[in-house]
Amino acid sequence: MKIKKHILIPLMVLLLFGSMDAMAAIEQAIQVKGKVVDNIGEPVIGANVVVKGTTTGVITSIDGSFAIDAVKGSTIVVSFIGYLSQEVKVTGNFLNITLENNTELLDEVVVVGYGVQKKANLTGAIATVGAKELEDRPVTNAAAALQGKVANLNISNGDGGPGKKASFNIRGYAGLDATYSPLVIIDGVTGYFDDLNPNDIETLTVLKDAAASAIYGAQAAYGVILVTTKSGKKNEKTVINYNNNFSFNSPTVLPKTAGSLEFSRLFREADINGGGSGIIDLETMERVEKYYHDPTSIPNNVPQRDNPDRWADWGDGRSNANEDWQKAMFKNNQLNQQHNISIRGGSDKTTYVMSLGYLKDEGKLRYYDDHYQRYNALAKITTDVTKWLTVGLNVRYSHEKSVSPAYGMNPGGSVNDMIGWTQVVWPTIPVRDPNGHFSPAGRMVFIADANPQTSYTDNFWGTANVVIKPLKGWTINADFTYNKWMNKRSYSKGLIYSYSVSNEPYLEGGFGTEDTRVWQESNNDDFTSMNAYTTYEKEFKGHNFKIMAGMQSEYKKNFGLYANKMGMVLPGQPSISTSTGKIEAWDSLDHYATLGFFGRFNYDYKSRYLFEFDLRRDGSSRYAKGHQWGTFPAFSAGWNVAKEAFFEPYTSILSELRLRGSWGELGNMRGKNYQYISTVPYNATTDYIMGDKRISAFGAPNMIAYNTWEKNRTLDFGVDIAALNNRLTMSFDWYRRDIIGLITKGVTLPAVLGVNSPDTNNADIRNEGWELTLGWRDQFSLASKSFNYSVSFNLSDYQGTVLKYSNPKGLIYDYYVGKKMGTIWGYTTDHIMTDPAEAKAINDSGVQNKFGGDWVVGDIKYVNLDDDPNINDGNQTLEDHGDLSIIGNDTPRYNFGFGFNADWNGIDFSMFLQGTMKRDLWLEGPVALGLGGGQWGSNVWKNTLDCWREDGSNPDPWLPRLYLWSTSKNLQKQTRYMDTGAYCRLKNIQLGYSLPGAIINKVGLEKVRIYFSGDNLLTFSGINENFDPEAPWGGAYPISKSISFGVNVTF
Repeated sequence: MKIKKHILIPLMVLLLFGSMDAMAAIEQAIQVKGKVVDNIGEPVIGANVVVKGTTTGVITSIDGSFAIDAVKGSTIVVSFIGYLSQEVKVTGNFLNITLENNTELLDEVVVVGYGVQKKANLTGAIATVGAKELEDRPVTNAAAALQGKVANLNISNGDGGPGKKASFNIRGYAGLDATYSPLVIIDGVTGYFDDLNPNDIETLTVLKDAAASAIYGAQAAYGVILVTTKSGKKNEKTVINYNNNFSFNSPTVLPKTAGSLEFSRLFREADINGGGSGIIDLETMERVEKYYHDPTSIPNNVPQRDNPDRWADWGDGRSNANEDWQKAMFKNNQLNQQHNISIRGGSDKTTYVMSLGYLKDEGKLRYYDDHYQRYNALAKITTDVTKWLTVGLNVRYSHEKSVSPAYGMNPGGSVNDMIGWTQVVWPTIPVRDPNGHFSPAGRMVFIADANPQTSYTDNFWGTANVVIKPLKGWTINADFTYNKWMNKRSYSKGLIYSYSVSNEPYLEGGFGTEDTRVWQESNNDDFTSMNAYTTYEKEFKGHNFKIMAGMQSEYKKNFGLYANKMGMVLPGQPSISTSTGKIEAWDSLDHYATLGFFGRFNYDYKSRYLFEFDLRRDGSSRYAKGHQWGTFPAFSAGWNVAKEAFFEPYTSILSELRLRGSWGELGNMRGKNYQYISTVPYNATTDYIMGDKRISAFGAPNMIAYNTWEKNRTLDFGVDIAALNNRLTMSFDWYRRDIIGLITKGVTLPAVLGVNSPDTNNADIRNEGWELTLGWRDQFSLASKSFNYSVSFNLSDYQGTVLKYSNPKGLIYDYYVGKKMGTIWGYTTDHIMTDPAEAKAINDSGVQNKFGGDWVVGDIKYVNLDDDPNINDGNQTLEDHGDLSIIGNDTPRYNFGFGFNADWNGIDFSMFLQGTMKRDLWLEGPVALGLGGGQWGSNVWKNTLDCWREDGSNPDPWLPRLYLWSTSKNLQKQTRYMDTGAYCRLKNIQLGYSLPGAIINKVGLEKVRIYFSGDNLLTFSGINENFDPEAPWGGAYPISKSISFGVNVTF
């Protein structure tokens, strides 16, 4: 009881004094009224007004006024997007507060070629992306995280294989396809996205037009992406950050099987439609139906009739399983993980950063441990030796390991062959036989028991740089980079066993020990680069001048060594030294060098009138003397209308209005090394035998190609707008890019010469497009806390046209002058015939004999578009293309990205949508239209069931009468079965929470954020349900959707 009193009395005293303090505070609290205006006296609506150190807060009304309870002597904090925050001490009952414009946006600098530039003074087409856009995403490469973030930065993930690299281009067609990639510059040096850790990136700058890219010359014809990796900051305490990500992945789309019962019925009907006997006999049909309804009632297969110790295969079509081969091929879930740790900091003279990253991408194959691993390391240090001398060192290293099966559907195939195989293998073929072994007919054994195909890649980059500032405004920069890239790849083709009905193993396909093979290869690249440039800038009475000049040189050498040997003695331990058969070995050596001189002149008058001139002269070893050098100029100009005196009354609404235009010409160093040297092909072992030996032979020398630079001329007009105190931003560009002298096939030579014409600068194309970027950011008070949000949207379009090409006959399936890139030619569908008289008339007239005979109800009737009474493709030329016409274009049009970000009281939320508004697709193959490829190349999917049926059960079908052995009649490329590649995908959605600083600071932590994220979770599209609109060609690893979580901790 005494103890309780001892505790109770102090508590009562504390409560008493606490109550007295509270009453005193209440007594001193007053209502403070006020008004918030901007620097020209206009009211600021929705500004946050908060008593510092408390949760008490309000927002200003429509006239900028507010009322808040506060204690005399406390501090009021007023903030709003686009203005500098103000802190005012409470001394009375009324406050007049003026918010000054935040010029940080106007003074913001962006990375450009060989330097930085104020964003407000840019005259080229440039876009930037910050580190936040790339953080906490379960992607294996930085390019994938950029998809949809920048207008007209077009990124394709291709497929979802482990460690798969994304392909990308800027502004579409830069040649005869859209695969030309931009130049990637990492910390000032040529590099690659593939081996870069996204977590190391600080900013990305995309240079789109010739004026912005010209300073990089020959390699920048397709645009430039400048990557700046993270660095330490001066006078920054040491900061340690660790973050991780664990993601669970599954395919976005897998073709949907119809099941064995519907497959057997329709397959049999399609064979009979073409005059066959049905392939699947009635006895097998009975077993298929019985097993379908009760898999425990009978085995999934039976022995062959002619060989009772072998299980039935495709040859007799008697198996009766009910398999979903897509699900058999791929896992439902795979776990991927990423870990990153970094240390950064700085003193008054030195900054440093070090980071380590680890990524593991588990493969999707169900019966094989395919995977990809990558380790990244980064170290940067910069120090001011004196006031005028700064030196730095930047080192990056990556190690990649990739493992996949060395077989596909047979000893000579690949894993993609097997993926394609699963699209045609019948659902009645079992994955495993009744004894539990992999079925020989299903061929999954070639994946499950394959030896590994292993690839190791090591990539080291080291850059030393120096910055000298001898005089005010004068800077000299120099750097030297060495890059060592090494790749070792090995695989072996071992013995594959299947099992008989009596459980005895036998070698698959007669593939014996003497046919086994070991393959090893090694490739080494040595790359050196040197940059040296000087910059001088001067301001005089509002006139700003900046001039820069420099040189760049690059040298790259590649050496490869390749060997393979037959007859492995120890299949479980494959090596060349323990193999006994024939050996083949060869090597390769390749190198090139470039040398460039460049200069840039910038002028502006009070950031109002802007001008820039760039000049680059490049030389390349890829071309013959007299053709090695090219000179490439670029001009750009801009007018900041908002800086004019007459515009001042409108600046409260429109704070920036910049008009700009540019023209430039860039060279493209495309083509092969040594193409100007005539070489004589040599074959050491031909198929001709003299005596008992194969003879060697020399071939005819190749024609010499005196090629030179492709030229890329770009015209660009743009406008940049910032309104409502920079809360609303807009940028629009229109451009035209002409590629002159594309290296492609030359004029056909007479056959008597015995050689083919070399590729020459023989084609021109034009690419026109536009891009729009919108942004909005704002804030308001929610439960006395600031709610910040931003919205972004970008939309872009491009289309390519052939201006010149060697096609004298005007063949429509080749390139020709005036052709729109991506053009699809085909027939026009009339309808599916339902009247026997109509079918008889077609047979009698022979109008559709081009595609076959015996037309009946359920078949397609095509439209006759020309004067010829018969429907055909003429000569497939522009002058005579018969009844063919342009029925679509597979260029992705109107690509867009939409983002939303918000944060409130430690909670953050973001979502990002990406897609394409228009794209025409002709999808071929068994997954698209099901049948037509014969016994070995056809299948039945759920959507295949919507076809014309002999029993009349589907009077209004999507597909016509199906034939097993023919695509020529009803499945011609035609308007009815054109598909759409338009889609909208929820690319990423993320929810995070940062723990309160008051809690984590007590344990030595600066920031702790926990988050959950989803990628590719929703897709809206009208495409065939068996296809992913982002990768609509099939036959490869499917793209993944994922759910992930992680933590980000800063010490």
